[in-house]
Amino acid sequence: MNDKYEGIKDFPGLSKSDFSCLLLAKNKKTGLITDDLKLRGYCENEGITVIGTIGVLRSAYNGGYFKDYETYKRVINLIACDLYLSDELINWALRS
Repeated sequence: MNDKYEGIKDFPGLSKSDFSCLLLAKNKKTGLITDDLKLRGYCENEGITVIGTIGVLRSAYNGGYFKDYETYKRVINLIACDLYLSDELINWALRS
């Protein structure tokens, strides 16, 4: 096995690319953007701050990067058509 993937056995179910993202975030002491629940769980266990797509969009809305609330809401609803989003997450996103 390639040395850079030596520790992957400690993270069952992670792909090499997800493991690389986790290591990079940990080594650089930075956060990670991912919607992958398994990767999110491992990152949180390692003390890595994680944000998902909806969190990024909410931050963008709160930062004034959307024309208006209706545009932001349409984007959230469009994403909800393609990804499973719990009602709780949608309500959180729209409670900006």
